[in-house]
Amino acid sequence: GGHQEPVVLLATFDCFERLIYSIQTLAEGSYCRPTDNIDTATVVAMAKKTAFEGAASVQQAAIQREIIECSGSFATLSRNDKKINMWEMTVADKKDENLPDGNCSQIKLDHQLEHEASIGAMAGRKNIIIAGDIMGVVVMWKRARRTSFGSWGKGSNNWTKTHKFTPWKPGSLNTPTEISKQSILKLCLLNSGTFVSGSKNGTIRVWDNIDKIKEFEVYKKRHAHSMKVTGELISGIRRLPPVNDPNTGEGCLAFSVGSTDGHV
Repeated sequence: GGHQEPVVLLATFDCFERLIYSIQTLAEGSYCRPTDNIDTATVVAMAKKTAFEGAASVQQAAIQREIIECSGSFATLSRNDKKINMWEMTVADKKDENLPDGNCSQIKLDHQLEHEASIGAMAGRKNIIIAGDIMGVVVMWKRARRTSFGSWGKGSNNWTKTHKFTPWKPGSLNTPTEISKQSILKLCLLNSGTFVSGSKNGTIRVWDNIDKIKEFEVYKKRHAHSMKVTGELISGIRRLPPVNDPNTGEGCLAFSVGSTDGHV
């Protein structure tokens, strides 16, 4: 293969509660050094460092190849947990003696999304998180980022629970066995308006046009297409590149489903 840039360790962190079951990148972020190619982000970072620490600080950072600005965010889920932890990465304070050796950035818990039942799967992108629980329910949160004047591009995150997708009819009573079969094992967000859920009984559901839905509680009869794909457990759902309908030529979303019986 071709020449690869060396990997740069930005930060490590401790998940102080439970074993991490799943990690979802929300924003890949970036980092800047005075020795990097000059772009807008680097200029802003250098100006900020100069304003707060003086002109000599940028020169010193260049000599030491110090990272002067970085960003990124991700979500973590622990097994059998009822919340999703949202983490933000920022440039580290060199005076912080609690940082692990080698860290040039710091990761802090920014927000926690509380759920009513234990979460079995999650998926997301920059401003959307979906989480499926052992009751067969999928909840969607959306983030609005508010930036205040003079904050150098930083703001506070406001996550709002926008929809609850349920396989159950309104007011229905279900046995523990029926509920267990609907437990969500896998989720895949295809775009902002469509996602796929896979349940314990081998059924997948495609929920579409969700970006046009007004109501909070969303029922499968009106908004989901269901299909039983296996008699075993669903082991994964992966988004694929769009394909063209052979009859109309129209572009369509695509995904693949894997199961524990070895079928895709």
